[in-house]
Amino acid sequence: MSRVVHSVVVCGIALLGLLVVYMGGNWRDGSGRQARGGGGSSSHIRKITQRRRRLQGSPSSIPSSCNGVCRSEDWYADGVCDPECFTEECGWDGDDCRGVPRINADQQTENGTNRREFPDTCFGDCRDLEWVNDSVCDLTCYNYACEFDGGDCDPGLECTELASYCKWNETCQSQDDGFGRCESLCSTIECSEDRNEVCEVQRIPEGEPGAGSGVGKCVCAENYVRGDNDECFQVRDCAVAEWKDWGDRFSPFCV
Repeated sequence: MSRVVHSVVVCGIALLGLLVVYMGGNWRDGSGRQARGGGGSSSHIRKITQRRRRLQGSPSSIPSSCNGVCRSEDWYADGVCDPECFTEECGWDGDDCRGVPRINADQQTENGTNRREFPDTCFGDCRDLEWVNDSVCDLTCYNYACEFDGGDCDPGLECTELASYCKWNETCQSQDDGFGRCESLCSTIECSEDRNEVCEVQRIPEGEPGAGSGVGKCVCAENYVRGDNDECFQVRDCAVAEWKDWGDRFSPFCV
């Protein structure tokens, strides 16, 4: 009888171990379903999987800047690595993405000879950490300057899929090929150079509708200020002069 009990216990532990391994390799896709990680069976997850980063010190609650499904569906730090929550605003999904294996690009090509050269226009983490064309889709490098991560990201993302992955200061723009690109919010705003204006993306402060997101605005160019007539004029050195008609009162004027 003891042997039977022992066998049942051993089998139970083995099944539990398999279940833990299976759940540990899963990602949740945009629909809330679970899909196997690593990009093997789910092209959607393969296309949108971002760089896995290790969060230093998991926060106890969802960051105030984190919105969308991470907040509404309580996906933050729930034990499942969610690409939707894998953003700076959402604290990289807490510890959920910790330990997810990173693909070694050199092992995917013969002696690494098929890797592309870094584009001259690509800078930041993409260049410093050699993220371009390393067989991991990094949305940080998914732009024209970095040649859309050197081919790591599966081309063909439409804005319906990509929009939620754009940064706070970006918006998804449909291109001539029908695919989406995360572009600066200023890409949709025309400012008047003749009026000495430039576009600037400003973050909406806490307590206001859309807090944490960005909005593009036309502001005065550097060394220009906006006057009472809503025009931008150049800042010059100002002096204080005495107006004889006003007695002891002084008024600043620019020279």
